[in-house]
Amino acid sequence: MAVYFIANIDVTDPEVYGEYGKRFYDVFDKYKGKVLAVDHDYEVLEGVWTADHTVILEFPSKADCKNWYESAEYQELIALRVSAADGDVVLLQGK
Repeated sequence: MAVYFIANIDVTDPEVYGEYGKRFYDVFDKYKGKVLAVDHDYEVLEGVWTADHTVILEFPSKADCKNWYESAEYQELIALRVSAADGDVVLLQGK
């Protein structure tokens, strides 16, 4: 069953975050994920949404997502992302 990795990101250091972005696909493409959406110009329909951008990734299973997220390669990138952005990340089980 598919799972969805959703991140709301506020970039605080564009230069370092750019380095994260340059290296992201080199790691991500090794796993079974698919980028569904990356949007900097979203439309808020209800409530308050303050993130610079939102990312939605899809994986075939929770195990596939965790294999990517917990990989040594992505852990290096997480350190870059966390140093360059504030954000919230959730993993949702699909139906």
